[in-house]
Order: sequence, then structure tokens, then C-alpha cells
Amino acid sequence: MAQGQAEKFVRRAPRYVLRPEDNRFLRFAYQWDKNKTYTTEFINISKTGVAFLIDPEDAPNHGELIKIEVPIPGGSQIAWWGRVARIQDYNPKSKWLWSKNSDRSEDQRVMVGVEFMNLPDGHSLAIETGLENKSVEVKKHQAKVQRDAFFNSISENKSRFALYMTYVVLAIVASIIIIRPWFSSIPEVDRSTGMQKGIDVLFDHRDAGSHPDDPERFND
Repeated sequence: MAQGQAEKFVRRAPRYVLRPEDNRFLRFAYQWDKNKTYTTEFINISKTGVAFLIDPEDAPNHGELIKIEVPIPGGSQIAWWGRVARIQDYNPKSKWLWSKNSDRSEDQRVMVGVEFMNLPDGHSLAIETGLENKSVEVKKHQAKVQRDAFFNSISENKSRFALYMTYVVLAIVASIIIIRPWFSSIPEVDRSTGMQKGIDVLFDHRDAGSHPDDPERFND
């Protein structure tokens, strides 16, 4: 049952995985103890839910209702209720997902997946708009990084680039030098003389009573 709920939570909507520059901390409180809040790191968010990390002893139980206050990447923040849909051991694939202040070689926290309960349209729109803005921002940043890397590569390898361009120019010049005599050796045809000769031949055969296509004319 828990596994089915987890798969449903994953497939429900595309998730945005937080980047190092994002605000990665949310707060939550239990339904039965609203006076005490927990601040922890979250790693992804979508219109249907959020996933955060927490020490096992502080983790909520599966199916428990909690209130979450979470910043939206590219937007503001929302506060709403969610139900714990899954709890699993956390095994980060990338070190940048870890907390900046963490010196642990192995992260002992668990990942908690929470599904928003009857999220208002305004909150859903805020998440969607924020993530769209963030997506545009990330694409622009990636394009800038690629441009900078390209120009830095050229700047750092000026001598190699200049040598490469020299080879290209020399190759073009050599090709021209090799091909030009071949073109010069092709005889020029006087089109007007050739056309007149063809007309004369045609009329000669006509006057002789034969057609230029007549096979017998080749026997003359």
C-alpha cells in the first residue's frame, strides 16, 4: 500500500529539484502540536507535493497530517496542509544536495514525501508560475555558462586557435592552386561557331535529301 502511494506521489506532477542557489529550507508543524515547528531542508517540489529531509527521530509518521510553509523557487512562499505519503532512506546522488553546513560523509537523514491536501487554486498557480520562472532563469544561466566557457576556451587557447585557422587558410589556398591549372586546361568552346556549324550540317543534309537522323547518312 505504501509503495503504491509513493509511486502515485512521484508520477502526479513534474518535480523541480532544488539547485544550490535556491532557498532550500521549509518549516512544518504537526496537526496536534501547532506551537512547535521544525525547520529542515527540502529537495524537490511540484504542484502536488514536496519532499524534505529530516533526522529519523523527528520524522512524521506515514499518513500523518502536517502543515508546511515552503518557499517557491522563482516565487514567494505558501503555507498549507499535506499528508505524509512516503518515508525512505536518503541516498543523495549529488553532493550539492547536501546541506552546505553538513560535514557528514554519510547522510543519515530520511526523505519524507508529502502530498498537498486540496491545495487551493491560488497556491497551485503560485507554484506553477514560480517554477516556470525558475525554469526560464535556469535556461538563461546555462546558456550564459556555455557562452562563457566557449569564449574562455578560445581565450585560453589563442595560439592553438590561431594555428588552426592558419591551417584552414593554407588548405584553402592549396586547393585553389591545385585545381586552377586543371580548369585552365579545359579548351574553351566558341558557342556561336559551334552553333553555326551545326546549322550548316543540318542544311547540307536537307539539301542532299537526307535527314540528320537517317542512319544511311553515316554510310556516305
